[in-house]
Amino acid sequence: MNFYIVFLLVISVEYVFLTLLIKNKEKKNKVFLIISFLQMFIIMSIRSIEVGADLERYIPFYERCKDYSWAQIFEPGLKEYGYRIYNKILSSFLDEQLFLTMTAGITLIGVYYVIKKYSKNYFLSIYIYISFNFFIFTFSGLRQAIAISLGMLSIKYIDERKFWKFLILILLASTFHMSSLILVPMYFLRNINVKPKILPLVAIVYFILFIARRQIIAFILMFVYDNYALSNTGNGYVYLLLLMVIVIGITIYKKQFLQEGRLNNFFYNVLLIALLLQLFASAQGEVARLTMYYSIYMIIAIPNFIKSIKTREQRYLLEVIVIIALFIYMLINIYDLNLYPTYTTFFNE
Repeated sequence: MNFYIVFLLVISVEYVFLTLLIKNKEKKNKVFLIISFLQMFIIMSIRSIEVGADLERYIPFYERCKDYSWAQIFEPGLKEYGYRIYNKILSSFLDEQLFLTMTAGITLIGVYYVIKKYSKNYFLSIYIYISFNFFIFTFSGLRQAIAISLGMLSIKYIDERKFWKFLILILLASTFHMSSLILVPMYFLRNINVKPKILPLVAIVYFILFIARRQIIAFILMFVYDNYALSNTGNGYVYLLLLMVIVIGITIYKKQFLQEGRLNNFFYNVLLIALLLQLFASAQGEVARLTMYYSIYMIIAIPNFIKSIKTREQRYLLEVIVIIALFIYMLINIYDLNLYPTYTTFFNE
């Protein structure tokens, strides 16, 4: 059986086992959270440097950084100096395997913080994180994974209404991946209340943008990198459909969803932005990487939405539906789209 499927099933069995073993719900959740993130950390740390498509570029660059002078690291005209400095410092005393270990820790810490602080269901949050391809993305997109983690840590300052601390953290993230600057508007989403009466207008605007997406992307591509081009991606449509279902579902029960947590309105608005960005992903696949900065917060929105449903039977039914649907989605990505690399450890090299 596929390694990633086995890991997801192991996580699920562990949660059931802890539920039977530990009667105190709060203690059980804390133990489960620590165990599951420790397992993800170990899996990321001991993987072979062949596991992750982009590592064929990242690892050679890391090895070269050891011999680079600081003048070369800060060479004018280059970008994302934070990642270059990070590589230069670590390469001075860590090999590439420990580099992956350090990067794994930084990548996971933001996810851990957000789930621990804001999720109403730790198990479902982690299940979504693994099955919705967020976890596997960290195996390849190291720079963006670090930027996403820093962006998630910035939620603390959105919650505390400390704009400048939030901005500093986003600017730091941008030194690892410039695309993270798309997170700057996220600060203002907490105070926006999308009232039901304007939702039809929002839907119309989204539909118009979807119809004109290729023309809009073609116009934008005139001002960005030459190696990006219009492309069709079936997976972009699937992702769009899933986001649409999530947003519509939360919208129907929005009132009680907002009552469940003080930042739930923020997480709802974040998913609206994710849906907006994903409209363009079928015309340009790289847009999906921008979507991820916002869509990752479904790991909070979905569990909190289910928790807001008043009837216990409906909650359990919806949770089962979500678990089965995401399991199928993961199977499609593994066996049909081949998005998951074969997992091996450095012991087997």
